[in-house]
This record gives sequence, structure tokens and C-alpha cells, in this order.
Amino acid sequence: CIFEIKESTILHDQVIQERLQELGQKSAGIALENFGARQPDFSYLQKLKFRYIKVASHYIHNITDNRENQFYIKTLVQMIHGLDTLVLAEMVESEMTEKMIQKLGMDGAQGYFYGKPTSLL
Repeated sequence: CIFEIKESTILHDQVIQERLQELGQKSAGIALENFGARQPDFSYLQKLKFRYIKVASHYIHNITDNRENQFYIKTLVQMIHGLDTLVLAEMVESEMTEKMIQKLGMDGAQGYFYGKPTSLL
């Protein structure tokens, strides 16, 4: 079981961070969504053991043409991999984007390139 939490939800809430630590110690996976949407203090990344983070989509949109975002993602991947955490991309909508995120070292992705959301019912 993996609980996916938005970064903005945990940034300033010590109680939520403590609960997530407890879940992580009980073999429940925790994951961070929408990473990088704000400029936080990254110290919580060391404290909480995320299975993966999903990078905010505005870094992925037009990444094939945006060298600044490419640099950011490449640097971020190195940092997050140093914490033994996977890095995923949101909003992958083309083969060119998929190739770029692979080149930058990302571990996985989601988006319309792979399929549109479907109902569970």
C-alpha cells in the first residue's frame, strides 16, 4: 500500500510529517506528489522515506525545449536518487518528452502518452 501526499500538504505540518514517518516504519509506502511546485526547505526529504516523488508537471511540460528545466530535473534526479528514492514525471504527453525524461534519469512517468484515465466502475 502506498499513500501519495501532495508536497504542499506536508511542508508546514509537523503532525502530518510524524504520521507519515509512522506509516513508513510500518512498511506502508509513502510517496510525494507535485514536488517542486514551491521552493521548500528540502530537509523533510531526509526525514521522511518516500518510495517516490512525482515532479510537478510545469517542469515536464515543454521539457524538450526548456534547457533550464532539463538542468533542474537532472540535478533533482541526482539529489533524490542519493536518498534512495525514485523520481517520476507527471504530464508526459509525447514520445519526445518520454525520451527526454529517460535521458535525464527519471525512473518512471504518467500521462496521456501512456493512456487516458479510466473509470474504476
